Amino acid sequence: MYGEFEKSNIRNTLEYLRIKEILLLGLFMSSISVAMECDESIIERDSSLERFNLGEDPEHYNKRMVSLENSCVLLTALRKLYPLNPQNGTQINYKLEWDVGFPNASANYFVSLKEYRITVNGGILALKDFSLGALASTVCHEIGHILGGTKDTRRSEKGGKALNLSEGLADYFASQHCLKKIIRLDSFLFESLPKIERIKQICNKDKACIKILNAGYDHYYSGSKGIANLNLESTFVAIKLSLGFNSHPEFDCRFDSFINGYFCPEKLDVPCGILKHHKKFNVDRPPKCFYP
Repeated sequence: MYGEFEKSNIRNTLEYLRIKEILLLGLFMSSISVAMECDESIIERDSSLERFNLGEDPEHYNKRMVSLENSCVLLTALRKLYPLNPQNGTQINYKLEWDVGFPNASANYFVSLKEYRITVNGGILALKDFSLGALASTVCHEIGHILGGTKDTRRSEKGGKALNLSEGLADYFASQHCLKKIIRLDSFLFESLPKIERIKQICNKDKACIKILNAGYDHYYSGSKGIANLNLESTFVAIKLSLGFNSHPEFDCRFDSFINGYFCPEKLDVPCGILKHHKKFNVDRPPKCFYP
């Protein structure tokens, strides 16, 4: 009888392990499908190339550093991570305007559509040294204009939903929240070797830190046209608020804010160093160049 009981236990244990293996495999495949899916409704094409400043260059698409498919996959993943603004339940839509040559990304609220929209122009992918990490950092920054910031940095226009107009707090949101979520998707293999000495010193051997700061570096360096030295801390000192259109701080200042954002705990509603003191993370204030 004991032998039969023991055999029954073995069978039950094996069955349990088999079921557990199937469930774990299902979870793994689910995470991969979230990461690898490209929802083509995100892509907008237009054959009227001239009005999008693509000019006469027949190689304008070949110069793009990130492919159409990878761009779509990334935006699809970010839409699943941030489908709406939980503060008011309003949907966030994501669009990749592939044929727009002007290098830009933006966040807006469309009153007529009753939705937020993150828009990425295909031309941004042709910037020097632009990478998949740079695209992730850029889009996370734009999401920060919708979900990030504080009560004092939010403004609404023409009856629309409020947007966070602080560029510094949008950079904070990108590294404090958004990029920490996106690098957990295994298919997005951001570079894990430090791009510059400063990243190596700050992160030591922390791979998540290296990947995220590399993404920020590519984002800011590609936009700076090689002028900013992101190996050094910013020496610029902000003397006024920056809450208006086209009021981005200097690129080295933005990278400083991005670094501080990474070392903030992910679940804080208010970025540390803005309103609170956090001894544990040694970020009792934002960089001196920070625009609140």
